[in-house]
Amino acid sequence: MGWIADLLKEIPSAAKFKADLEDMEKENKNLKEKNQDLMRKLNLAERELEKEKSFTNKLDPLADEVLRFLISVDEAQASQIASRLNKSKVIIEMHLSDLNEREHIGVRHVLSEEPIYFLKQKGRKYLHANGFI
Repeated sequence: MGWIADLLKEIPSAAKFKADLEDMEKENKNLKEKNQDLMRKLNLAERELEKEKSFTNKLDPLADEVLRFLISVDEAQASQIASRLNKSKVIIEMHLSDLNEREHIGVRHVLSEEPIYFLKQKGRKYLHANGFI
């Protein structure tokens, strides 16, 4: 308390003020602890909300098509996907790269062949959250 305590010693009937000050300090400490707890809960809720958003944020319509195709065949190469969706292989590879970065799909590299793409759990959750399955 420092200088406030010294001042209260000099004032008659300061005991009441000192008790009030001590009560306020306790209340302040309790409020700080409660604030920390609420901030922790808020951060947790924000992380969960962000996690949910990652499944409901709409992707490019062609990326949706790629995911829907992969769920129907389990795995495929970029050329197979491009042929089936009647799109350029370069465009399909661009979307496959993006989907892989977002961890919606995985990729398996095979010697002397094109990479093989497959749907991961996050991709399935995205399709489900957006009503595709």
